[in-house]
Amino acid sequence: MHWIIPGAARTHNLWLRRPTLCPIELRGRKPTLPITRKRPISQEYNGTYPFFAIFFTQILRKYDIIRCVVSGSKGKGMKSARLVQGWVVLTLVVALCWTSAVQAGCPDWQRQEVNWRLTGGGSIKAIHYPGGKPLPLLTKQGGRRVGPLSKKILPGKSAPGAVSFGVESAAPVVATVIDSPPINGFVAWVAVAVTDESSGELELDAVPEPSVVGNYLTPTPETDYAIGIFDTGAGAHIIGNADAVRAGLFSHYPSLITSSTVELQGVIGSVNAWVSQPIGLFIDGLGAIEPTGLILDDSWMVGETNVSICVGDQVESPNLPTVVGTPLSVYFAAVIYNDQQVTIVRDGNEFTGPDVFFYDSFDPCVPDFDNVIPLELRPTGGVSVQYFPNIFDPEDPEWGAPMSPSVISSFLPTQSLFFVSSVDLTNGTKSAIDKDGFMLDTGAQVSVVSEAIAARLGLNPNNPDFEVEISDVTGEAEMKPGFYIDSLEITATPEWLSFTNVPVIMLDVASPEGGTLDGIIGMNLFTEFNLVLRSGGLPDQGGHRLEFEHIPCGDCFPCNHPDYTDWVSMGSPQCWCYKRQCHGDADGKKEGGSKTGYYYVHFNDLNTLIAGWNVREPAPPPIPSGPGIVTVTAPNGVPCVCADFGHDQEGGLKSGYYRVHFNDLNILIANWNISEPSLPPIPSGPGIPPDCFENP
Repeated sequence: MHWIIPGAARTHNLWLRRPTLCPIELRGRKPTLPITRKRPISQEYNGTYPFFAIFFTQILRKYDIIRCVVSGSKGKGMKSARLVQGWVVLTLVVALCWTSAVQAGCPDWQRQEVNWRLTGGGSIKAIHYPGGKPLPLLTKQGGRRVGPLSKKILPGKSAPGAVSFGVESAAPVVATVIDSPPINGFVAWVAVAVTDESSGELELDAVPEPSVVGNYLTPTPETDYAIGIFDTGAGAHIIGNADAVRAGLFSHYPSLITSSTVELQGVIGSVNAWVSQPIGLFIDGLGAIEPTGLILDDSWMVGETNVSICVGDQVESPNLPTVVGTPLSVYFAAVIYNDQQVTIVRDGNEFTGPDVFFYDSFDPCVPDFDNVIPLELRPTGGVSVQYFPNIFDPEDPEWGAPMSPSVISSFLPTQSLFFVSSVDLTNGTKSAIDKDGFMLDTGAQVSVVSEAIAARLGLNPNNPDFEVEISDVTGEAEMKPGFYIDSLEITATPEWLSFTNVPVIMLDVASPEGGTLDGIIGMNLFTEFNLVLRSGGLPDQGGHRLEFEHIPCGDCFPCNHPDYTDWVSMGSPQCWCYKRQCHGDADGKKEGGSKTGYYYVHFNDLNTLIAGWNVREPAPPPIPSGPGIVTVTAPNGVPCVCADFGHDQEGGLKSGYYRVHFNDLNILIANWNISEPSLPPIPSGPGIPPDCFENP
C-alpha cells in the first residue's frame, strides 16, 4: 500500500485514564473451550455386540471360566482357531507391506486443506507434503503445543544494545531453545465496533480513546460488530464488505463512504477498496463476547476516533478481511494470553484464538514479562496517525474528506511497521546473519523468508520439504515452496530465542521501506508464550518491544512425561492427570460398595471406553476419517478421550486411526475388578497403584 501525504504532521498527546481494577478482573472472563459435541445415541454403541464379545471373552479367559472349554475342545477346533488367528496376522503383515510398497513407489504428495492467515490479507488454503510424514501443526484443541525448555550457549553473540569493541569483546550469550515449532500459529482475533465520532474539518489526526466514544451506526451494536484480526503487519485499518454492511457503514446517513478508492497490495496482486470518512474504531479480545448469545460487552474497548479506514467492495474486493493494524497498536499495549484460549461460533464460522486485552502502555494492569525482543518502528520518523484530505478542488462536495486512509505519518506517509532488530538463520553450512529486515506480524500464522534469504541458506525451490496454496485478496491462487531450516535465532534479553527445525515459506513480500522484506516473524514461533506488545507511542521515541513469558508446562500433567506431547495434542484433558488413568481409570472415581468392595476400574470406565470405541481421528484423504475422540462424550458425561489409557494411536492408512482401541481395552481388562484395600468386613484387595506419574 503506497500513499503520499504532503505537509507537516501534527503531534497528538493523550493521557489515558487508568481503571481501578484491571479489565480481566472486572469482566470475570474464563477461557472458552470448543464445544464438546456428542454423537447421536444411535452412533454411540455402533459395533457394541462385537465389542462385548471381545470384552467378555477376554474377561472369561482372565478368570479361567472358559479354560475348561478350550482344554476340552477337539484338536480340530483349536487348529481352526489358530489358523484364523494366523490368517489375521498374515493379512495384517501383507497389508502393511503392500501399503509400504505403494508409498515407496508413489511420488504423489498428500494434500490437506487448511485456512491459515498470511500477511497482506492473504491466506493459505492447503498444504502439500510427502505421504507418511506427519506435519507439526498447531492442534485445534487447546490451541498450543507446549513442551519443556532447554538452553544453549551462542558463542560470540552480543546482547542487543551492547557496545562492541571488536570481535574478542563479544561474550557468549544464553539462548532459550524451542525445538520444531508448528507450521501454523495462532490468530489474534478481536471484536471490532464502529461509531460516527470524528473531529472538525481538516482535523487530520486520529485520536486514541480509552473507551467507546460516539454513536453506534445501528440500533443493535451489541450484535452488529465485526470479528477481525489484530494485525501489526497492516499499515491501515480494513473492514471487509460483509462486516461493513453488518456494522452499518453503508446504510448510515450522511454517507460514511467517500467516492475515493485506494489500491491495496496483497501477496500476489492488488485490489481496490473504498476510503471511509473519519469514524470511530474500537476493539477488544474475543473474551468480550458472551459465547452463547454472542452479545458484545464494550465496557473495556479501546480505539481511535477521527480515523479513516479501507472498506471492502462487494465486487472489487469481496475477499478483504477485517484487520486492525499498526495505526492503533502504536497507542496501546496488547496482551495476548496463549494459555487462555477462547472460541466463538458465529454464522457457522468458528473463531478460536488467545484472549487479547488492550491497555494504555503505562497501565499497571499490563503484566511485566522479563524477556524482551527489541522492536523498531520503521520507516522511522512517524509522529502521528493521519489521513490525506481532498484539498484540490474547493467546489468538490467531498472537499476536505479523506482521499486515502489514516496511516502512520511524518512529512510523508511512512506506513511504519514493527521490525525485529536482528535475526540469524542457519541451514547446514549456509547462514544469513544479523538480518534486520524481518517484520513482526501478529496477523501472519506462518513465518516467511524472502527468495534472497532462501538463496543464502541454500534452499532449492525445486526440491521443497512441503508446498502451500496461497489465496490472495484478489482471489488468485499460487503455489509456494516451504522448507525446514536448521535454526532461526532472534535477539532478545536476557536470553536470545533460538528455534530449531523451523518451518518457513519462501515468499517475497514488499517492505514499507522499499524493496522486499528479509522475511516475516509469524505467530507459529510464539505458540508457547504469553505476549505483551508494548507500542512506545507516537511521536516515535523508541521503546517498542515484544515481551514474552513461556507458558509453564505441565499444569497437572508433568512436562517431562513421555506422553506430554500427546496430552497437549488431545487438548490437555484433565482426566489424564488422574494417577490411575493409565491403568484404566477413566473417571477418577471409585465404584462398588461395602458388600462388594471398591474398584477404580469398573463399569463407568468400561462404558466410557465403549462410547469411544472405533471413533476415527481426522485424517486427509484417502485415509478413512472421523470426528476425533476429543469431540465425543460418553452417556455418563465422561469425555471419551479419558478412555485413551495407552496414550497412543492405533490403526493405519487403510482402516483410519483410533485413540481408543485394543491397547486401551487390554489395559482395562488387566485391571478389571481389582479391589482397593479396605478394612474388614469390606472385601479388600491389593488396589491399583497411583503411579501413572511416579513411573512414567
